[in-house]
Amino acid sequence: MSAPVGDSIRRRSGSSRRPADGPRPPVRWWKLAIWSGLGLLAAFALGYAIAVFLLFPAPEASVPGIVVPRLVGQDTLYARQQLESRRLRLGTVTQLPDPAAAVGMVVAQDALAGQQLRRGALVNVAVSAGAERAVLPNVVGYAASRGAALLSALGFQVSQRNVPDLTPAGHIIGLTPAPGVAYDLPATVVLSVSTGPPPPDTTRADSLTADTAAGAAPAAVPQPGAPAPRAPAPTAPAAVPQPGAPAPRAPASTAPAAAPQPGAAPARPAPTAPRPSARDSVRHLP
Repeated sequence: MSAPVGDSIRRRSGSSRRPADGPRPPVRWWKLAIWSGLGLLAAFALGYAIAVFLLFPAPEASVPGIVVPRLVGQDTLYARQQLESRRLRLGTVTQLPDPAAAVGMVVAQDALAGQQLRRGALVNVAVSAGAERAVLPNVVGYAASRGAALLSALGFQVSQRNVPDLTPAGHIIGLTPAPGVAYDLPATVVLSVSTGPPPPDTTRADSLTADTAAGAAPAAVPQPGAPAPRAPAPTAPAAVPQPGAPAPRAPASTAPAAAPQPGAAPARPAPTAPRPSARDSVRHLP
Protein backbone atom coordinates (compact mmCIF):
# COMPACT_ATOMS: atom_id res chain seq x y z
CA MET A 1 0.00 0.00 0.00
CA SER A 2 2.84 2.38 0.76
CA ALA A 3 4.37 2.28 -2.71
CA PRO A 4 1.23 3.16 -4.57
CA VAL A 5 0.45 5.93 -2.08
CA GLY A 6 3.91 7.45 -2.56
CA ASP A 7 3.62 7.40 -6.28
CA SER A 8 0.30 9.11 -6.20
CA ILE A 9 1.62 11.86 -3.90
CA ARG A 10 4.55 12.34 -6.19
CA ARG A 11 2.30 12.74 -9.21
CA ARG A 12 0.06 15.22 -7.46
CA SER A 13 2.99 17.45 -6.36
CA GLY A 14 4.29 17.62 -9.97
CA SER A 15 7.75 16.45 -9.09
CA SER A 16 9.67 15.19 -12.12
CA ARG A 17 12.45 13.67 -10.14
CA ARG A 18 13.24 10.20 -11.22
CA PRO A 19 14.87 7.54 -9.26
CA ALA A 20 18.65 7.69 -9.36
CA ASP A 21 18.86 4.48 -11.13
CA GLY A 22 16.30 5.50 -13.85
CA PRO A 23 16.95 7.06 -17.38
CA ARG A 24 17.61 10.88 -17.64
CA PRO A 25 15.21 13.09 -19.65
CA PRO A 26 16.53 14.40 -23.04
CA VAL A 27 17.92 18.03 -23.28
CA ARG A 28 15.68 20.39 -25.26
CA TRP A 29 18.19 22.37 -27.46
CA TRP A 30 15.60 24.40 -29.29
CA LYS A 31 14.55 26.11 -26.12
CA LEU A 32 18.16 27.05 -25.37
CA ALA A 33 18.58 28.53 -28.86
CA ILE A 34 15.42 30.61 -28.50
CA TRP A 35 16.50 32.03 -25.16
CA SER A 36 20.01 32.86 -26.50
CA GLY A 37 18.58 34.72 -29.50
CA LEU A 38 16.27 36.74 -27.32
CA GLY A 39 19.21 37.72 -25.11
CA LEU A 40 21.29 38.91 -28.06
CA LEU A 41 18.39 40.89 -29.47
CA ALA A 42 17.85 42.61 -26.17
CA ALA A 43 21.58 43.51 -25.90
CA PHE A 44 21.59 44.97 -29.43
CA ALA A 45 18.50 47.05 -28.73
CA LEU A 46 20.04 48.40 -25.54
CA GLY A 47 23.33 49.36 -27.28
CA TYR A 48 21.53 51.06 -30.17
CA ALA A 49 19.45 53.13 -27.78
CA ILE A 50 22.56 54.26 -25.87
CA ALA A 51 24.38 55.22 -29.10
CA VAL A 52 21.49 57.13 -30.62
CA PHE A 53 20.21 59.00 -27.59
CA LEU A 54 23.38 59.43 -25.51
CA LEU A 55 26.58 59.14 -27.59
CA PHE A 56 25.48 60.43 -31.01
CA PRO A 57 22.35 62.49 -30.68
CA ALA A 58 20.69 63.84 -33.83
CA PRO A 59 21.85 67.35 -34.88
CA GLU A 60 19.57 70.25 -34.47
CA ALA A 61 17.66 71.52 -37.46
CA SER A 62 19.97 73.87 -39.45
CA VAL A 63 18.93 77.44 -39.93
CA PRO A 64 19.11 78.68 -43.57
CA GLY A 65 22.48 80.47 -44.11
CA ILE A 66 23.29 83.79 -45.75
CA VAL A 67 24.30 83.58 -49.41
CA VAL A 68 27.71 85.18 -50.11
CA PRO A 69 27.55 87.80 -52.93
CA ARG A 70 30.03 87.99 -55.83
CA LEU A 71 32.76 90.50 -55.00
CA VAL A 72 35.26 89.93 -57.86
CA GLY A 73 35.64 93.02 -60.04
CA GLN A 74 34.55 95.46 -57.29
CA ASP A 75 36.59 97.75 -55.09
CA THR A 76 36.97 97.07 -51.38
CA LEU A 77 34.59 99.88 -50.32
CA TYR A 78 31.71 98.50 -52.38
CA ALA A 79 32.53 94.93 -51.30
CA ARG A 80 32.36 95.96 -47.64
CA GLN A 81 28.96 97.60 -48.17
CA GLN A 82 27.64 94.48 -49.93
CA LEU A 83 28.72 92.21 -47.06
CA GLU A 84 27.39 94.45 -44.30
CA SER A 85 24.01 94.67 -46.01
CA ARG A 86 23.81 90.85 -45.75
CA ARG A 87 25.04 90.82 -42.12
CA LEU A 88 28.47 89.52 -43.10
CA ARG A 89 31.91 91.07 -42.47
CA LEU A 90 34.92 91.81 -44.64
CA GLY A 91 37.92 89.79 -43.47
CA THR A 92 41.58 89.87 -44.54
CA VAL A 93 42.50 91.97 -47.60
CA THR A 94 45.57 90.63 -49.48
CA GLN A 95 47.33 92.39 -52.36
CA LEU A 96 48.38 90.33 -55.38
CA PRO A 97 50.17 91.52 -58.56
CA ASP A 98 47.75 91.33 -61.49
CA PRO A 99 48.50 93.26 -64.70
CA ALA A 100 44.98 92.59 -66.06
CA ALA A 101 43.05 94.26 -63.19
CA ALA A 102 43.09 97.85 -61.97
CA VAL A 103 44.79 98.60 -58.68
CA GLY A 104 42.47 98.04 -55.69
CA MET A 105 39.94 95.82 -57.51
CA VAL A 106 38.98 92.47 -55.98
CA VAL A 107 40.45 89.55 -57.98
CA ALA A 108 39.59 86.64 -55.61
CA GLN A 109 37.40 85.91 -52.58
CA ASP A 110 36.97 83.30 -49.86
CA ALA A 111 34.19 82.17 -49.29
CA LEU A 112 33.11 81.85 -52.91
CA ALA A 113 30.04 83.51 -54.32
CA GLY A 114 26.91 81.43 -53.72
CA GLN A 115 28.08 79.70 -50.55
CA GLN A 116 26.04 80.02 -47.34
CA LEU A 117 27.51 81.37 -44.13
CA ARG A 118 26.22 82.13 -40.68
CA ARG A 119 25.46 85.62 -39.56
CA GLY A 120 28.63 87.64 -38.85
CA ALA A 121 30.99 85.31 -40.75
CA LEU A 122 34.14 86.73 -42.38
CA VAL A 123 34.78 86.87 -46.14
CA ASN A 124 38.45 87.27 -47.15
CA VAL A 125 39.37 88.99 -50.43
CA ALA A 126 42.48 89.57 -52.58
CA VAL A 127 42.87 92.88 -54.44
CA SER A 128 45.08 93.75 -57.42
CA ALA A 129 48.36 95.54 -56.77
CA GLY A 130 48.85 96.29 -60.47
CA ALA A 131 51.54 94.90 -62.74
CA GLU A 132 54.60 93.47 -61.03
CA ARG A 133 57.73 95.61 -61.48
CA ALA A 134 61.41 94.74 -61.22
CA VAL A 135 64.68 96.65 -61.65
CA LEU A 136 66.71 95.48 -64.65
CA PRO A 137 70.23 94.60 -63.45
CA ASN A 138 73.37 95.34 -65.45
CA VAL A 139 74.69 92.00 -66.72
CA VAL A 140 77.33 93.34 -69.12
CA GLY A 141 80.43 91.16 -68.86
CA TYR A 142 78.48 88.10 -67.69
CA ALA A 143 78.44 84.85 -69.63
CA ALA A 144 75.36 84.74 -71.86
CA SER A 145 73.88 81.68 -70.14
CA ARG A 146 74.37 83.12 -66.65
CA GLY A 147 72.93 86.53 -67.52
CA ALA A 148 69.90 85.03 -69.26
CA ALA A 149 69.18 82.76 -66.26
CA LEU A 150 69.38 85.71 -63.85
CA LEU A 151 66.99 87.85 -65.90
CA SER A 152 64.55 84.97 -66.38
CA ALA A 153 64.47 84.36 -62.62
CA LEU A 154 63.47 88.01 -62.11
CA GLY A 155 60.57 87.66 -64.56
CA PHE A 156 62.06 89.17 -67.74
CA GLN A 157 61.73 87.65 -71.20
CA VAL A 158 65.22 87.28 -72.70
CA SER A 159 66.33 87.18 -76.34
CA GLN A 160 69.86 87.31 -77.79
CA ARG A 161 71.61 88.68 -80.85
CA ASN A 162 75.20 87.92 -81.87
CA VAL A 163 77.64 90.78 -82.46
CA PRO A 164 81.34 90.47 -83.51
CA ASP A 165 83.52 92.16 -80.90
CA LEU A 166 86.99 91.96 -79.35
CA THR A 167 85.40 90.64 -76.15
CA PRO A 168 85.75 86.85 -75.71
CA ALA A 169 82.99 84.92 -77.42
CA GLY A 170 79.88 84.09 -75.38
CA HIS A 171 80.00 87.19 -73.11
CA ILE A 172 77.40 89.96 -72.92
CA ILE A 173 78.58 93.31 -74.31
CA GLY A 174 75.26 95.22 -74.07
CA LEU A 175 71.55 94.96 -73.38
CA THR A 176 68.34 96.77 -74.31
CA PRO A 177 66.53 98.52 -72.61
CA ALA A 178 68.84 100.41 -70.28
CA PRO A 179 69.67 98.69 -66.98
CA GLY A 180 69.04 100.18 -63.55
CA VAL A 181 65.39 101.11 -64.27
CA ALA A 182 62.21 99.41 -62.98
CA TYR A 183 60.02 97.89 -65.72
CA ASP A 184 56.62 96.20 -65.74
CA LEU A 185 56.90 92.43 -65.96
CA PRO A 186 57.14 90.55 -68.17
CA ALA A 187 59.41 92.97 -70.08
CA THR A 188 61.53 91.84 -73.04
CA VAL A 189 65.32 92.24 -72.75
CA VAL A 190 67.62 91.86 -75.77
CA LEU A 191 71.19 90.77 -74.95
CA SER A 192 74.07 91.57 -77.32
CA VAL A 193 76.44 88.60 -77.14
CA SER A 194 79.98 88.72 -78.51
CA THR A 195 81.01 86.17 -81.14
CA GLY A 196 84.69 87.02 -80.72
CA PRO A 197 87.00 89.20 -82.88
CA PRO A 198 86.30 89.22 -86.65
CA PRO A 199 88.54 87.04 -88.87
CA PRO A 200 91.58 88.78 -90.45
CA ASP A 201 91.12 90.38 -93.90
CA THR A 202 93.06 88.06 -96.22
CA THR A 203 92.11 89.94 -99.43
CA ARG A 204 94.72 92.71 -98.90
CA ALA A 205 97.43 90.25 -97.95
CA ASP A 206 96.76 88.24 -101.11
CA SER A 207 96.98 91.39 -103.30
CA LEU A 208 100.34 92.38 -101.75
CA THR A 209 101.68 88.90 -102.34
CA ALA A 210 100.58 89.03 -105.98
CA ASP A 211 102.27 92.42 -106.53
CA THR A 212 105.52 91.14 -105.08
CA ALA A 213 105.43 88.06 -107.27
CA ALA A 214 104.73 90.25 -110.38
CA GLY A 215 108.14 91.93 -110.19
CA ALA A 216 108.26 94.39 -107.36
CA ALA A 217 111.93 94.89 -106.56
CA PRO A 218 112.78 93.81 -103.06
CA ALA A 219 114.42 96.33 -100.80
CA ALA A 220 118.21 96.37 -101.04
CA VAL A 221 119.96 94.76 -98.12
CA PRO A 222 122.91 96.94 -96.93
CA GLN A 223 126.28 95.18 -97.18
CA PRO A 224 128.74 95.35 -94.29
CA GLY A 225 131.15 98.29 -94.73
CA ALA A 226 129.19 99.89 -97.61
CA PRO A 227 128.21 103.60 -97.27
CA ALA A 228 124.67 104.30 -96.25
CA PRO A 229 122.39 105.32 -99.16
CA ARG A 230 121.68 109.02 -99.44
CA ALA A 231 118.21 110.37 -98.97
CA PRO A 232 116.67 112.00 -102.10
CA ALA A 233 117.11 115.79 -102.28
CA PRO A 234 114.01 117.69 -101.25
CA THR A 235 112.17 119.37 -104.08
CA ALA A 236 111.11 123.00 -103.79
CA PRO A 237 107.38 123.46 -103.61
CA ALA A 238 105.68 124.98 -106.61
CA ALA A 239 105.32 128.76 -106.48
CA VAL A 240 101.82 129.90 -105.69
CA PRO A 241 100.69 132.57 -108.23
CA GLN A 242 99.94 135.94 -106.63
CA PRO A 243 96.74 137.79 -107.51
CA GLY A 244 97.33 140.21 -110.43
CA ALA A 245 100.77 138.81 -111.36
CA PRO A 246 101.34 137.68 -115.01
CA ALA A 247 101.11 133.95 -115.57
CA PRO A 248 104.53 132.28 -115.91
CA ARG A 249 105.59 131.39 -119.44
CA ALA A 250 106.12 127.83 -120.37
CA PRO A 251 109.76 127.01 -121.38
CA ALA A 252 110.38 126.86 -125.12
CA SER A 253 110.53 123.36 -126.40
CA THR A 254 113.69 122.39 -128.23
CA ALA A 255 113.37 120.25 -131.32
CA PRO A 256 115.54 117.15 -131.28
CA ALA A 257 118.52 117.19 -133.64
CA ALA A 258 117.95 115.48 -136.97
CA ALA A 259 119.99 112.36 -137.47
CA PRO A 260 122.31 112.57 -140.61
CA GLN A 261 121.22 110.48 -143.57
CA PRO A 262 123.77 108.15 -145.18
CA GLY A 263 125.42 109.80 -148.30
CA ALA A 264 123.99 113.26 -147.64
CA ALA A 265 126.20 116.42 -147.58
CA PRO A 266 126.99 117.69 -144.13
CA ALA A 267 124.76 120.48 -143.04
CA ARG A 268 126.31 123.93 -143.06
CA PRO A 269 125.75 126.30 -140.18
CA ALA A 270 123.41 129.21 -140.93
CA PRO A 271 125.13 132.59 -141.48
CA THR A 272 124.92 134.93 -138.55
CA ALA A 273 124.61 138.74 -138.82
CA PRO A 274 127.85 140.65 -137.87
CA ARG A 275 127.74 142.36 -134.52
CA PRO A 276 127.91 146.20 -134.84
CA SER A 277 131.20 147.78 -133.68
CA ALA A 278 131.59 150.77 -131.41
CA ARG A 279 132.41 153.05 -134.38
CA ASP A 280 129.22 152.13 -136.12
CA SER A 281 127.30 152.86 -132.97
CA VAL A 282 128.85 156.38 -132.74
CA ARG A 283 128.17 157.00 -136.44
CA HIS A 284 124.53 156.30 -136.08
CA LEU A 285 124.13 158.74 -133.18
CA PRO A 286 122.23 161.93 -134.07
